[in-house]
This record gives sequence, structure tokens and C-alpha cells, in this order.
Amino acid sequence: MKKTIVAVCLFSAVNICAQEAFDALRYSQSEVNGTARSIGMANAFGALGGDLTSIGINPAGIAVYRSSEISFSPVLSIANLNSDFKGTESSDSKVGFGTNNFGVVGSYRTYDESKVANYNFGVSYNRLKNFKRNINVMGVNRPISLLDNLSPYSTLENMAYETYLLDDNYNPVLLEGELLDNEQYAIEKGSIGEWNFSMGLNYNHFLYLGASLGVQSVNYELDTYYKEFFDGGGSMELVNWLKTSGTGINGKIGIILRPIPELRLCFSYHTPTYYSLRDDYDAYLSSYGMPDDNGDVEDRTIYISENEPDPVYYQLETPQLIVISAAAQLGQVGLFSVDYEIVDYRKIRMRNSSGYPFTDVNSDINSYFRLGYNLRLGSEIRLNKQFSLRAGYAFYQSPVANHIERNNNPIYTPSTAPQYFIEKDAHSASLGFGYRVGAFFFDMAVLEQFRTEHFYPYYNWGGAGEYANLKTNTTNIVCSLGVKF
Repeated sequence: MKKTIVAVCLFSAVNICAQEAFDALRYSQSEVNGTARSIGMANAFGALGGDLTSIGINPAGIAVYRSSEISFSPVLSIANLNSDFKGTESSDSKVGFGTNNFGVVGSYRTYDESKVANYNFGVSYNRLKNFKRNINVMGVNRPISLLDNLSPYSTLENMAYETYLLDDNYNPVLLEGELLDNEQYAIEKGSIGEWNFSMGLNYNHFLYLGASLGVQSVNYELDTYYKEFFDGGGSMELVNWLKTSGTGINGKIGIILRPIPELRLCFSYHTPTYYSLRDDYDAYLSSYGMPDDNGDVEDRTIYISENEPDPVYYQLETPQLIVISAAAQLGQVGLFSVDYEIVDYRKIRMRNSSGYPFTDVNSDINSYFRLGYNLRLGSEIRLNKQFSLRAGYAFYQSPVANHIERNNNPIYTPSTAPQYFIEKDAHSASLGFGYRVGAFFFDMAVLEQFRTEHFYPYYNWGGAGEYANLKTNTTNIVCSLGVKF
């Protein structure tokens, strides 16, 4: 016999807040961010150096400095999202203000230009990824319900049974052929930031070497609200709250060669970032206007709480990163730079707090993702000694394997939040300018980021997956203020 109203229920035999492959991917990527000068050239700064953002791309960039520097870079972000779910369109937007970059570099000359010309040290903060956006997806007269796609013996299935959305045989109580309207609303918050503690040396203005210790911090929140309104009467609502926080550590080494004054070549290696993460999680499922075994109609809600008393702790290892760069100086007129990154997302690994691997999740990671690359192009034109104009373009390849993009494989989401995103290629374009006067400088840039995703409210086990097309356009307006000394 079912309980009429369930206030709190803990399914101790089920890991409710289970980590899965797309959670791991979320914290293994970065995007174009940093100082206004670097953003104006789409972060194509691996071979150039001499910029606080470049140190996070190639630590040898710190050796390029010939004087000390301190700078600060605030940012205004505007995220606009449009969704199309089987012809039903909706949109939402979010505005945020934050800090993209700040730091200080100390340069120490040796006055021996034939050998080591200078040693440099620096501390800088760089925002790697901004999660802030609102997602709104709506469907009208849909023939498929979440109740048709609850995995056997899953936590969600038990919740649906207790709220009279499933009958005693665990079949949906919907009438055959009954249509429904659904709505999914999600709020993403937070960011990934990194502190870099760097050092480098300049050997005869020909060879630049650098190394850095990176300390990353993750703060992520996802609130999701999924609703279905049944044509035959009644409705359901599934609400999930997730908060992830933690820190990670990595190392970077880099080299810049300057065989001739007009050319720079770069190689940089980033170790994996080793994270210790914590998930706080809560969820509830409600049914409204659904009859019980006796035909009585009332509202019912079942809550599940994982953050009291025990949050979930686990470890994440991101993939290593290789950066190959080149830059050409066009006399006193300007310069052109290109960065090429190689990253194997199949190497992401998740473990429990004791270090034992999540075998099933790691197997999914190896199947879902692929070897990827990122390409960044940037240019700068000097109008005179004070003014410069900049432009850039960045391409970030989708980390998702082709067979997953084509929806040929089921995606397992073991938690009570069944939604997931399939990322497509991302593109960024930027424009900027710089002004120098004496020891002071001011830079400004505008970056447009374009991202397309397939959003699945849940996986349709009975046939082809139904997804919404999401298009996110993020505008970042960044300025940098600094002084050399």
C-alpha cells in the first residue's frame, strides 16, 4: 500500500546523486577569457607572451616581460539563449558582472644580455569558464512523457510510484495516446577560475622558458524545473538542485623560441588537473490532481536530500593539454598569432573520495567523448605608438564522439536529474583596441561566443531521442587597466 503523502524519503540502496560522464566533461573545458588584450586576439597568445592571460596558456610567456606589471580586468557578460523544441520556440537571457583577470609580474634584469637577460616571477588569476545562463524549453501536445522512460528500479521510478504517477505494475497512469505539454527551466551559475604561480627566464632574447603551478577552483550550481501537464487532467513537477564546489591542482611548462626577431615558436604542456570535488544535492517530485488507490485526488510530494547530513565527495582528473603556437611580427606595423591545442577528452577519469575509479562512468567517458582540438587566430595592428587595433577568432571542437552526436547510443544519467546536453562546435569572434601612454595602459575588447547544443530533457528509451536545439550567444565586454614599473 502506498503512502498517501511522503514528506521525506531516503533510498539508501541507491546512489541518488551519482556522478556521470557529462558532469566530468563540464569541469574539463575552458573558453576564451582573460585580459582585454588577449581577448581582443581570441586568446591566440601562446607564442607572444608578455600578457597575464598568456601565462596560463604558455608559462614561458612570463619570460617575455622586460618590466614589472600589475593589471586588473573586469567583465560584463550577457548570455542570450534561444531554444526550439519540435517547433516550439522560447528564449531567455542573463546579465552578469565579474572579474576576468588580475595579477602582478616582477621582472629582474641581470644586465648580462649575452646570457640570461632577466628572471621573472608572477601571480595571476584568470577565469577559465563562466557557467551563468538561463535555459527555457517548452513543448506542446507531446506524445511522450518522462513517465514512459524511467529506468527499471531507478530512484525516479520509486518516486513516481510513491506519488501515484505509476500504478502498482509500475506503468504510467496516463491514458493511452494521451498528449501533454511540458516545460523545462534551468538556471546555471558559477565559474571555474585559476591562480597561476609562475616563473620564467629569458636567455639572450632567443630562448624563453617558463613553468607554473596552477590552482583551480570550481563553483557550479544547476537548478532544474521539469513540468508535465496532462491533457486528461493532472500534472507533475520534478525539481533538482545541484551545487558542486572544490579545488584542483596542475602544472605547466613551456618554451618560446625566437630564431629571428620576426618569428616566435611555442610549445607548452599542461598536466591534468587533479580535483577534489563536493556535490550537495536535493530534489523532489510532485504530482497534482492524481487519484490514489481509493480514487481520492490530492497533491503529493516526495523529497530526497543528499546534502544532509552527508554531501558526496569524489575526485576528478581532467585530460592533459598540448599547445603549439606561432607568431609573426610584421615590422613595426603589427603581428599575427595562431594557437593549436590538442586535448583527449577520453582521458577524463572519475574516482571516489578514496581514489577508487568509477568504472562504469569512466567506460562511458571513453565511449562518449573523443580526441579534440581547438584553434585560435589573432592579429594586432599598431596605428601609432599609443593606439592598437585587434581582432581574433577561436574554434573549439565538440568533445562529443560522432555516434553520440547522431543519438545512436543511450545516455545514462543515474541521478534524479535526467536531462543532458550534447555539445556542438563552438565559435568565438572578437574585436578590441589598446591605448598606451607612459607606464599606463588601457585595453578594451568585445567577444561574441556562439554555442549550439542538443538538449535532452531525458533519454527516450522507446525510440529516437527528442531534443531541443539550444543556441547560446554570449557577449563579453572586457576592459583592462594596468601599469608597468
